[in-house]
Amino acid sequence: MFALDHYVPVLRWKRGEQVALAGLDNTDRDAVTPLIDIPPDDYLPENPEAPINLVKRLPRLTAALETARGSRRTFVDFGLLHGLTIPGGREPITQFFGLLESGGTSAVPVTGLRRRAPYQVAVRSIVTRTRELALRLSLNDLGRPGLHHEVDTLLSGYGLVPEEVHLLVDLELVGSSPPSFSHVCARVPTLPRWLTFTVVAGSFPRDLSHLSVGTHLVPRSEWRHWRTRALLDETLPRIPTFGDYATQHAIYRIPPPAANVSASVRYTSDEDWLVMRGEGLWSKGSPGYAQYPATAALLCEQKEYRDPDFSSGDRYIWQIASHEISTTGSPETWLRAGINHHLVAVIRQLAGMVSAAPAS
Repeated sequence: MFALDHYVPVLRWKRGEQVALAGLDNTDRDAVTPLIDIPPDDYLPENPEAPINLVKRLPRLTAALETARGSRRTFVDFGLLHGLTIPGGREPITQFFGLLESGGTSAVPVTGLRRRAPYQVAVRSIVTRTRELALRLSLNDLGRPGLHHEVDTLLSGYGLVPEEVHLLVDLELVGSSPPSFSHVCARVPTLPRWLTFTVVAGSFPRDLSHLSVGTHLVPRSEWRHWRTRALLDETLPRIPTFGDYATQHAIYRIPPPAANVSASVRYTSDEDWLVMRGEGLWSKGSPGYAQYPATAALLCEQKEYRDPDFSSGDRYIWQIASHEISTTGSPETWLRAGINHHLVAVIRQLAGMVSAAPAS
């Protein structure tokens, strides 16, 4: 059972996210249980004729998780890989967990109602050792008429009961009027029995192409909804733990190759994201990477900016702004800084709002 000040961020396990998570101090690491999505583009070969070499890449991913999490619990989901296998037809999640177990990291495999049979078999084998599972349900799943029976059948196949399973309800992309938490709670089978109960959602835009060059505030709809409609609703039978997609879009898509991304910064404030959109890095007449130090200096002057000691991401922003380090940074390092700041900002918000609340 998570306390209400616990946090479940969804992170795609790429280098920027890995470094952002590893940048938390030990107290903050204890306050989160990340849901790690393994992205499919990490396994797409540079040569289309070459086999996808998962075997060489998996140790790097497990090593990064061990660095970021140590022995702390982490949810790991291979659902985005859609049938990719390693030599011999084995499921990648099998080797991933084998590597983690030899290193002592406490990871929990994630499954869903409509995962492929070989994936379910692989996860079942892992669960015989871990005795812990996370079930990820979508909003569409909650609307299925046979949901209760499907969940019972799935758990029976694993030899588990709800008290041994973490329930993750993923609303994915939400706008200004997300589904009500009362509806979610009403649709969840045996709601009081789950080991933990988390609702995750995201509202960050797919890209920034709709924004002009300059500074914008983008509402954090999932946070506003949870704060006002879950935390403060005394009629809910169970208050879900808060989860989000950090500063990323909730629906994953493989980034296009050689994209002309803008030199933009995403910075989380109490109710919004402060988005400072720059010009395309490769656009004709663009200042290119030189935009980043100027944007950093401008950000440090905004009321939303905390201070260099708030997080490793904030320290990086200040170092760029003050020219303490000579690099301009890159899209990856600025994404990393923004995500690290976001994680710490949410941890502080939750601690401040629900420190006196009971466990849920």
